[in-house]
Amino acid sequence: MENKDVNFGTVDPEKRRKARKAVSSMSLSDNAMFINAMKDKTLFEHVLRQIIGKEMEVIGEIESISTEFSDYLTGGRGVRLDAIAKDSNGNMYHIEMENNVENATALRGRYYAASIDRKMLNSGDDYSRLKHSISIFLVDGDPFGRGQTIYKFERKDQHNV
Repeated sequence: MENKDVNFGTVDPEKRRKARKAVSSMSLSDNAMFINAMKDKTLFEHVLRQIIGKEMEVIGEIESISTEFSDYLTGGRGVRLDAIAKDSNGNMYHIEMENNVENATALRGRYYAASIDRKMLNSGDDYSRLKHSISIFLVDGDPFGRGQTIYKFERKDQHNV
């Protein structure tokens, strides 16, 4: 097969300069930047490693990533998950970017985590098939006003503590 040069046309140098300036001023909290970064397995895994550190041994190889995944319940409130990944062990990871600190509530996190669990089972599957899941909310600010950078919430069975 013969290699041919592909000509995409010339890009106006002024447009290129403006585009570079716009991209260089973006951060991970910008929706477009976040979504594009989270599509990359290496970057997704890097964010997980930075946040959950030592707990990384539960993570298998990231097999799939979906961004801006919508989950709607009939008659219920739907969710739009920013980035969700599944690893080779069937574990699920959800990373949400939230710029409005008032929206970053523990109850919202619980609701989103339930959506991840729903994604793991098909109709008729036994609940024992549920795998490990982690939901991470990256928030621009301290939603609970306690001066911490990380808040960890876990589901616990109070009878088996």
